Amino acid sequence: RGPGRGGGRHSVGAWEGVEQSAAAEVGQGVRNFYMLESLASKEEVREILACAVESLDYNIIPDSVDRMPSFEYYPFRQGRWIDDRMRSALEALMEERVLPYVRGRFGCPDCAIADVLVRRYLP
Repeated sequence: RGPGRGGGRHSVGAWEGVEQSAAAEVGQGVRNFYMLESLASKEEVREILACAVESLDYNIIPDSVDRMPSFEYYPFRQGRWIDDRMRSALEALMEERVLPYVRGRFGCPDCAIADVLVRRYLP
C-alpha cells in the first residue's frame, strides 16, 4: 500500500481481524508499518500483562531518544526463551499468529523470530 492509512480484513490460522497499515516518510524513503487489532484475546493480554508486571528484569537505562528510563526487557533473545513465565504467555501467540502473519505479509516462508521486546509505556 502507498503512503497514508489503510486496512482490511486479515486471517492467520484461527484468528481473523483487521489489519491497519500506514506509511511514514523516513529520510529519503517511505516505510510501511502494520498493526493487527485484537491479535491477542483479552485473556491472553491479561496473562502477558501479569507476567510483565511481575518481572524484575526491566532495564532502566536511559532511552536513546528521550533519555527517560527505558523499562524494557527481552524475554526471548537471539532465538531462545529467557523468561519461562513469559514463554507460557507468549509462545503460542508468536508461533501460531505473529510468525505466520509475518511470513505471509512479507513473502518470507523462512522468517524466524529473533527477539521479543517487552516495553512499558506510561504517560
